[in-house]
Amino acid sequence: MLLVSDLTKLIATIEEINEDDVEGFMAYLEEIYRRFRIAKNDLLQKPFRNKSDFYNPYMLKQGLKLKTFDTADQFLSKYIKGDRLKNMISIQTLYIGISPYNGPSLYSMILMVDINQYYCMGIGDLFIILFHAFVLKYH
Repeated sequence: MLLVSDLTKLIATIEEINEDDVEGFMAYLEEIYRRFRIAKNDLLQKPFRNKSDFYNPYMLKQGLKLKTFDTADQFLSKYIKGDRLKNMISIQTLYIGISPYNGPSLYSMILMVDINQYYCMGIGDLFIILFHAFVLKYH
C-alpha cells in the first residue's frame, strides 16, 4: 500500500484503512493547504530585509492564521480519529526529527509540501521506505 498523489487512489487507500476517516482526511488536507498557502505566500517567498518587514500587524495576523499553538498530534486528531491513519500521517514530522506529540502543528504542513511538490511519491524514496516499515510494524 503506497501513499500516492492520485486523489482517487489515495481515498481508496484511506477507505481500506478506515472508511470513517475519509471525510476527516479531506477536511485536514483542506486546512493544511490553507495554512500552506499562507506560509508560502507570506513567509517563505517574501524577502525580510528589515525588521519591519517581519514585525508588523499584517505579519502578526498572518502568523496567527497558521495556528501553531497545538501540537501536530492535537491538530491531526481534530480531523482523523483512527490511530493507524494518524500514525501514518504523523511519520511526516518524525522523519525531520520532530515528535508529533511535542512539535507544533506547523509541521503538519510537511504532508502538503510532499503532495504539492511530489517530493515523496517516487518508488525507492525514503518516505516510501519509512511508510512501509511503519505499516508493517503497526498493521
